[in-house]
Amino acid sequence: MLSLRSTFILIFTLLVAAPLGMFWAWPHSKALQHELDDVKDRHLVLARNIGGALKRYHRDTTGAFDFAVESMLNAKVQPDTRALLSNLGFRSVCLFDAASGRLAQGHAGTAKCPDVLPPARTSFFSALAVEGKTVITPVHAGANGDPLMCWVRKQGQLLAIGAVDTNYFVEHGRSVAFGLNGHAVIVDHTGRVLAHPNSTWEREMRDLSKLDIVSEMLKGGTGIKTFFSPAFKDDMIAGYTAVDGAGWGVMVPQPLSELRDAAKKSKQSAMSLISISLLIAALVACRAAMTLLHPVASVIDAAGAMAKGATNVRIPTPGRLAPQELADLTLTFNAMAENVARARAGEAAARKVAESANRSKTDFLRTVTHELRSPLNAIVGFSEMLKLGKTGAPDSAATRTCIEDIHRGSKLLLSLTNDLLDLARIEAGQYEIAEDLVDLAEIAGRAARFAQPAAQARGSHIAMTIAADFPAVRGDERALFQCVLNLTTNAVKYGRTGGGVCISGLVRGDGGLTVTVADDGPGIAPEHLERVLEPFHRIASEANREVLGTGLGLPIVKKLVVLHGGSFRLESALGEGTKAIIELPASRVIAEESAEQADRQLSAAA
Repeated sequence: MLSLRSTFILIFTLLVAAPLGMFWAWPHSKALQHELDDVKDRHLVLARNIGGALKRYHRDTTGAFDFAVESMLNAKVQPDTRALLSNLGFRSVCLFDAASGRLAQGHAGTAKCPDVLPPARTSFFSALAVEGKTVITPVHAGANGDPLMCWVRKQGQLLAIGAVDTNYFVEHGRSVAFGLNGHAVIVDHTGRVLAHPNSTWEREMRDLSKLDIVSEMLKGGTGIKTFFSPAFKDDMIAGYTAVDGAGWGVMVPQPLSELRDAAKKSKQSAMSLISISLLIAALVACRAAMTLLHPVASVIDAAGAMAKGATNVRIPTPGRLAPQELADLTLTFNAMAENVARARAGEAAARKVAESANRSKTDFLRTVTHELRSPLNAIVGFSEMLKLGKTGAPDSAATRTCIEDIHRGSKLLLSLTNDLLDLARIEAGQYEIAEDLVDLAEIAGRAARFAQPAAQARGSHIAMTIAADFPAVRGDERALFQCVLNLTTNAVKYGRTGGGVCISGLVRGDGGLTVTVADDGPGIAPEHLERVLEPFHRIASEANREVLGTGLGLPIVKKLVVLHGGSFRLESALGEGTKAIIELPASRVIAEESAEQADRQLSAAA
C-alpha cells in the first residue's frame, strides 16, 4: 500500500494530469477524424463554389451563342456581340451548310471560320446537333491541337458551331490550391480533363471516367469520397459536385497523407505540453506533501482512533509554519471530537429512554385492546338483546334512548379496538396478506349491502357501476373487503342526506385496476387531503360534527392497499364531494383464463 506522502503526490499529480489528459485525449484521440471532418466541409464548399461559377458560365455562353446565331440569321450582328463572345472564350461562331460543309456566314472572334468544314468534322457535329437546341461537344483537339469545346445547334439546313477554348476552366482550376497538394479538377460531361494541376493531362484531355468519383459526378452526384489518384499515386479525399445543365464535374481533392501528418504533429505538440505540465505538477506536489504531511497524518491517526470507538482523541496544534487552514482544521477536529463524545453519551441515554418508551407503548396497546375486546363484545350483545326487547325490560322512550346510546358507543369502541389492533399489526410488520382469488365486483356488492341500512336511514342510495365480469385479482379478500366497506360507510356517513354514493371500477391502460367510491357530501379542502390519511386525524366541520368516527378507517385502507402493492388517494374540494380511489397494479390482476384455472384449483382443494 502506498504511503501518505506517495499517495498525496500521486493524487496531486493526477489532479493536474486529468484535465491535461482530457485536453489531449478528447480532441487529439480523434485528431485525424477532426482533420477529415474539416476537410469534408471545406472541400465540398469549394467544389460547390466552382460548380456554381461553371453553371453561370454555361448559362452565359449558351445565351451568348444563341443570341449570336439569331443575329447572324437575321443579319443584325452588333459590334459589341463580338466583344461579348471574345470575353466568354469563343474563338469563332460560324454557320455552315449542313450538307456540303461550306461556310454560309462567319462571326469572327479570335480566329476566323474555315471556308469548308472537313467531312469528318461535319459528320461529327451533325451527329450531335439538335434542331433549335444548343448542345455542347466533349472537349477535343482543335486545328492547332489545343483543347476546345464547341457549342453546336442545327437551324434548318444550317449548322451553327461556336468554338470555345478551355482557358476559363483552367483558370478556375488553378485558383484552388492549399496544403502541399490540395487542388481542383474539372472534367467535361464525358469525364475528360478540362482543368488539372498536371498540365500534360490538360493538353492530352486525359479520360478519367473510369475513376469511381468521376463516374459519380457524371451521374449528377454531390458529396465526399476517397479514391486513389493515378496522378499523385496516393489516396485522396475529395469533395465533388456536378454542374447542372452542362453535366461537367468538379472535384477538390487532397492527399490523405497530408491530413495524417497534420494530426500527428498536433498530437506531438500536445504530448510535449502535457509532459512539461506533469513534471511541474510533480515538483509542486512533492513540496506540498512535505509541508502538509505531518498535520494531515495526525488528523488521519486521530480519525482512525475515533472510528474504533475512542472518545478522548485530540491532536496537537501545528507549528507556526503550518498553513492557517491546517491550524483551523486542527481546532475544528478537536471541537468535533468533543461534540462526538457528548453526542455518544447523550445517544446512549436517549436510546435507553426510547427503547423503554417503545416497550411501554406496545405493552399498553396490547393490554388495553385485549382487555377491552371481551367486555365490549358482551356489551354489544346485551345491548342488542335490550334493543330487541328480549329481556322483558320496560319499553319506555328513555330506556330505548339509553339502549341506543349504549349500542352506538359500544360498537364505536369495538371498531376502535379492532382498528387499533389492525394498525398495530400493520405498523409492526406482522400483518401478512393472503394470496387468494378475489372477485372485486362481488366485494363491492357485498359492501353496498352492508352499508345499505345506514344509507336508507339517511335517505341515500348506493349505486354500482362495476361490471359483473370485472377482472379478478390476487390478494387478501378480508383486507380488500374491509377497504371497500370502510370507504362505502364513510361515503354514506359523510355524504349529503338524501344524496347518492357511487362505487365504480375500471381497467387502466397499464393493465391495473381502479376502484372508486364517490359521495356528494361537503367535500374536503385540498390542504387537508393528506392530513385525513394520518391516524386519528379528523377534520371538524358543521357538516360532520355529529358523525361518529375514530379517524383510523382511511389510514388503515391506505396501509392495506400499499401492502397489496397499490396506492390510495383522495380527490376532493369543498362543496364538490369526495372520491376515494384504490389503484391496484397490473401484477395483481388475473386474466380471464387464469381466473378460471384458479377457480378450478380452489374447487379441487375444497
